[in-house]
Amino acid sequence: MAAFAQALELYREEKDRHGEALVLRAVALCHRAEGEYAQAERLLRDVLRIFAGLHDTFGVMYTEQSLAKVELRLGLLDASRERLGRCLELARERQDRFGEALVLRTLGEWRLAAGDAGSARDPLERALSLWEALRLPLWRARTLWNLAEVREAAGETAAASEARAEAMRFFRESGAREARERG
Repeated sequence: MAAFAQALELYREEKDRHGEALVLRAVALCHRAEGEYAQAERLLRDVLRIFAGLHDTFGVMYTEQSLAKVELRLGLLDASRERLGRCLELARERQDRFGEALVLRTLGEWRLAAGDAGSARDPLERALSLWEALRLPLWRARTLWNLAEVREAAGETAAASEARAEAMRFFRESGAREARERG
């Protein structure tokens, strides 16, 4: 957070609104990771206004995806779902495969939170395929963890256990925060 504060100060001195928005989004993600959802939501709404004012559609999309995850954790499923629909459309329109995978995973998480594990499978499997194509093993492991929940709900206990074990192996080997959080 100290490094972000310093970066924010420098961007503001230079009147670089784009850089400021990027740093504020990163700070919001830290708050979200710590379970400080009200702070994350407030910052992300500020960031959305900045990116919208700059006409930065990618900035808006990635910020909306981040805000959708906060809303999801706050139980605001309707607002979150609308955001995800807009994000997925834009990611596909712009051929942003990372963005598409990110939104598909979040859509799968949304469906799990809504109690519809069956419909979560498709977006999570599509996200997994994109992470594999992009060679992003951390994101693949995170999505495998979500797919384990889908498989468990479908009675596929062996497949669920295997997915969790594979994801946890990666989390531990890479030193990812998930190893501490879920280990």
